[in-house]
Amino acid sequence: MIWGGVSWRGLLPSDWPVFMEEFYKNYSSAPKTVSGIMYAALVTDFDSPAVKELYPVGSAIWQDNPATIHCSQAALEAVEGQIWRRLDHKQQCPKFSDVWPIKNMWGNIKDRVDRKKCDSLSLKGENTKAWREINAD
Repeated sequence: MIWGGVSWRGLLPSDWPVFMEEFYKNYSSAPKTVSGIMYAALVTDFDSPAVKELYPVGSAIWQDNPATIHCSQAALEAVEGQIWRRLDHKQQCPKFSDVWPIKNMWGNIKDRVDRKKCDSLSLKGENTKAWREINAD
């Protein structure tokens, strides 16, 4: 599984997506899903530096879907601790995530990597390459 974000000015993080199997190594037991605390760490450790680089004057507006982990206390505090404004989940359409640009971006990466017909050893490299190609687009 890979994780990342999209903004008007580029992908977050810009150089490569977060490969979750590597991220999970930071936790004592191998989790099967991302918790609210883990999501907060992703926001703080990966998105925050990238957002600050792309939006140095603090003009970013944070939007994520109303998944349970995004609404957890840890996740809300992580986003609030940054300099971003946040679109409140209560003001968003619950089905809005179906049309988010990030969903289209993941589909684009999947299509690019599928065309390569790569084996599991080259999958990470192909995902990173597709990520960078999209960021350049």
